[in-house]
Amino acid sequence: ASPDHQQGWWLSLQAVISPLYYTNQYGVIDDVYCMCREMAAYVRDKQYSDFVDIVGITPVVAPKRAIEEGQWRETKQCKFKSGFAYVSLSIDYEEFVNGDIDMKKQLIVKNILASVKAIH
Repeated sequence: ASPDHQQGWWLSLQAVISPLYYTNQYGVIDDVYCMCREMAAYVRDKQYSDFVDIVGITPVVAPKRAIEEGQWRETKQCKFKSGFAYVSLSIDYEEFVNGDIDMKKQLIVKNILASVKAIH
């Protein structure tokens, strides 16, 4: 499915959808959702590139087997004509699932930073 049709949540300028697979299995984590909303408010009116206006970020938190079977995959797309970039990078499933809320937030932030760097 395209980023527009995947279940999750979008932030305004930079977009983050809740982690693929994990959200489908366990639901949205309210604390992580709130953190990402605050991050979106911070970046809402900032311009980071002359070519990209919107960055869609969808972390992949899925078991290794699901990734190996092709159910989920990392993606990096830039559509300069429309000013949109979409990045989907993996987060270690076991570390995320077994981590406390602070660890989950750290892993999401680390993934967001890596995703933004991936489009440069």
